[in-house]
Amino acid sequence: MSCFICERIEMIKDGTNPYFVTELETGYVVLGDYQRYKGYTCFLSKLHVTELHFMTKEYRINTWKK
Repeated sequence: MSCFICERIEMIKDGTNPYFVTELETGYVVLGDYQRYKGYTCFLSKLHVTELHFMTKEYRINTWKK
């Protein structure tokens, strides 16, 4: 079984993800597959973890800094 998020990131790298918005230092911004609210976006981290607290403190800080 493969990871849904990893599959989406591979689609971004291949140029086949129609929901891709932009690449950031620590991840990717994509439009939500289903737009319940117009402009709904998601952040896909480049670091494969199942929970935010599994990220190192430094990585979390870099992910959320402006």
